[in-house]
Amino acid sequence: MTSFLYDGGVDAITLDPGNGAESMDIALHAETGNDYSGISQFDSLSTLNVREQDGRATGSLVGITIGYDGAISGSFSNGAIDSIAKVALAKFKNTGGLSDLGDGIYQESLASGKVEIQDLEVGDPTAIISGSLEMSNVDLSKEFTEMITTQRGFQASAKVITTADQILDELIRLKR
Repeated sequence: MTSFLYDGGVDAITLDPGNGAESMDIALHAETGNDYSGISQFDSLSTLNVREQDGRATGSLVGITIGYDGAISGSFSNGAIDSIAKVALAKFKNTGGLSDLGDGIYQESLASGKVEIQDLEVGDPTAIISGSLEMSNVDLSKEFTEMITTQRGFQASAKVITTADQILDELIRLKR
């Protein structure tokens, strides 16, 4: 959260996440008069009482699913399935101009142009396939370098063993 704005009354709090997402307005319906509507706090340590209930027991998050349109739904232990978030798509005019920070992380640069944050649409050729593995998320040059380094280490270890074996053979021959 980068900013917090309160209108001075009891109507709303505005939160600006500061990451390109739109500001969120949280409506407060504080208790008014003696009818105990909305949110109230009684004489105890931080006890919040809500005067409405949807009939479901309290549930904890047990799993998530991600739809083709980027909608993230949570499955709860009480049987409820609710939409909890949405994945946004960041597009650049020149993706080749992004600054490579390493480990598959890129940053906006002057060459890439400004970021355009968009929703994934159902008919869009860009979609999320939940549970699948993308082939392009491996840095092949790094993996080949590590493979060659491991191979050279194995060859060096094998050479040490061969040399030690030859020394032991020579020692046994000298004893005879």
